[in-house]
Amino acid sequence: MVKLIIEEPESAALVRYLTGDHVLATSRIAEVEVSRATALANPSPEVGEEVNALLASCLLVSVSVQLLRSARRLATATVRTLDAVHLASALRIEADELLAYDRRLLAAASDHGIVCASPGQG
Repeated sequence: MVKLIIEEPESAALVRYLTGDHVLATSRIAEVEVSRATALANPSPEVGEEVNALLASCLLVSVSVQLLRSARRLATATVRTLDAVHLASALRIEADELLAYDRRLLAAASDHGIVCASPGQG
């Protein structure tokens, strides 16, 4: 989601990929993750407003006890804690696709039968 706010090499491809009728969904932890990452890259109030607008447009998956239990089972030596929460969120809502740029998260999602994409990456 950071790539939709902060210009990165894959940003343009991601924006093109998302053209059309898509519902972006993410774990509610993105409220902290995206805010922190974008503020580190650009602490301007305008960026903060863009983050708020982007998050408001998303389906935010609550981090419930059940979701954390699912994430706990998904966390491994290669699937980091927050990635496990995002993967559990995708599985909980039966996501059509997972957009990510972390190869370990992509591999774990694929192992669980989720279609994956990384627009703009080779």
